[in-house]
Amino acid sequence: INFQQMCADLTGMDIANANLLSAVVVLLLSIVSFSSIGILIASITLIIKRGEGLNVAVSGLSVVLGGVVFPTQTLPTWLMKAGEILPFTHALKAMRLAMLQGMPLLEMLPHPTVLLLFAFVLAPASLQVFRMALHHTKVRGSLSTY
Repeated sequence: INFQQMCADLTGMDIANANLLSAVVVLLLSIVSFSSIGILIASITLIIKRGEGLNVAVSGLSVVLGGVVFPTQTLPTWLMKAGEILPFTHALKAMRLAMLQGMPLLEMLPHPTVLLLFAFVLAPASLQVFRMALHHTKVRGSLSTY
């Protein structure tokens, strides 16, 4: 049994035409983008000692505005535009194109480009913000409250 058959058997999803190279690239870019947002939330949590609500809010907005619950085209225009600033929206669209339509990366633009920008901008920025938050908690002496 091969991978494609196993996926079809387990999920009912036919990925016979999937472009696995595109899917892996999208996955890697998505991991970096999502991790960066997680690091930013962790930075805020270090400072204010409460990050659960923010984490739930970001996750919920990503799911609703990203197109998991229903197609983004059904959202009002201003919510569609808000969803476009989230990496989740582009990751979901790109992964669907790669896995369900077998589309190569260059044909699914701008989604991989947006994910690449998120990865290159957000990753170093989030690490710097975390470094500053960690320094702040050390100076205040509040790091030991964890």
